[in-house]
Amino acid sequence: MKRAGLGVLFYTTMYGAPFLIIVALVRRTTLIWLPTRAAAEAFGATTDTLFIVGMAASVALPMLGIALAKAADEPGWGRHFVGALVAAPLLFIVLAVVSSRASTPLIGHVPGDHEIPVPVTVCAYECPGG
Repeated sequence: MKRAGLGVLFYTTMYGAPFLIIVALVRRTTLIWLPTRAAAEAFGATTDTLFIVGMAASVALPMLGIALAKAADEPGWGRHFVGALVAAPLLFIVLAVVSSRASTPLIGHVPGDHEIPVPVTVCAYECPGG
């Protein structure tokens, strides 16, 4: 049972964290149509959350795996998790290269909205244009 749990944690680390980052990259580079500014901000916030969770998981899950492998006295799984922890900076380097090639920042970007501007119907002092 210990080995199965460590295996599930290892494959979640190796496939889950990069999956979240790839989904966030796809969301960031997709041209979407959002009718309002609020919808655009919600879309950007969700994408940022995916990036942050993916990056945190690529470090936190291997550290958890190392601790559990030591507690379960499984040195083989411990070496696998150390390798996954070493691979986390490589994932960050790939993400940095991708972000340097992007036209917008990967975290904190809000896509443009297509909200129709509200026409001015009442002016306080002078109306522009007469």
